[in-house]
Amino acid sequence: MSVYSAPWYTPAVQRLLDLALEEDVGRGDATIDEWDDLRAEAARAHNKRTASYLLCKPMLPDHLEDALDQFGLSCEDYDLGRF
Repeated sequence: MSVYSAPWYTPAVQRLLDLALEEDVGRGDATIDEWDDLRAEAARAHNKRTASYLLCKPMLPDHLEDALDQFGLSCEDYDLGRF
């Protein structure tokens, strides 16, 4: 059975894993070119501590902003027109 078809692999889990991957990219531990492979590995390694792991990262906002920059996006672009 593929990890992507496992019952626990919900859209919420996918978003959480993507957030963890974005943190890795923003921190410089990974690149966006590795995204698909990293996503598959993150899905295999996922456990109930992923959210706690992210919440313990004091530099998480900075790393996410750096990751957005690597994707050609920015927080300002996201906020524009949403609020």
